[in-house]
Amino acid sequence: MSFNKNLTRTIAVFDIDGTITVNNTFFSFIRFFLKRERKIKYFIFIILSSNFFKVFWFLYSQFCSFELYRHICIWFLRGAAEAEVSKAAADFINSLKSEDYIEPTLQLISDFQKQKIDIILVSGTLCYLAESLADHLGAKSAIGFLPDLEDNRLTGKIKSDPRGRKDVFIRPFLAGRELFFVTDNKEDMPLVLLANKAWVVSKNKNVNWWTSRVEQLTIVKSEL
Repeated sequence: MSFNKNLTRTIAVFDIDGTITVNNTFFSFIRFFLKRERKIKYFIFIILSSNFFKVFWFLYSQFCSFELYRHICIWFLRGAAEAEVSKAAADFINSLKSEDYIEPTLQLISDFQKQKIDIILVSGTLCYLAESLADHLGAKSAIGFLPDLEDNRLTGKIKSDPRGRKDVFIRPFLAGRELFFVTDNKEDMPLVLLANKAWVVSKNKNVNWWTSRVEQLTIVKSEL
């Protein structure tokens, strides 16, 4: 986690996956990392990411709150050196193309930066990915999940995780500051309600869900 308290009076907090990037950065990174560094695990990952298993993961998620697929992907990093994973995360972010980003969100980030509003990224993605993306976009700070480490190597477990608790992780930034918040994630409703102003990146089919629950909300369309 990159934590910087030297912030402007107004801060703009952005979710990452589905808000800034089109795809899930962590799952995409696992594919990127394993293909380059861990061929056997990459083969297993491809099988677990097949259409058959996608149906299984979806059905599993309907009945179980434990995110099995996510934790399996974290386990794939077991034994990797922290420096290796951090470097690969930076390489992955640098490999993203313009079509991997949601353009209206990038424009919103640019508009805030022109107003001298500091940007903070918060996501359930891997912290090294969040920090590399923050550097790429000129954000002030970034929060992602921290992997558990032993002798500077990943154990395949999570030490600290903002997933579903982003409001808890953002509160230390808020002392005396106005909060703008941008997300696509329905789990982020506590932070949407906490924010002074909120923007939701939404597909057309989800707009009614958001507007029926939050009165003052700006919708950023994620599809043309």
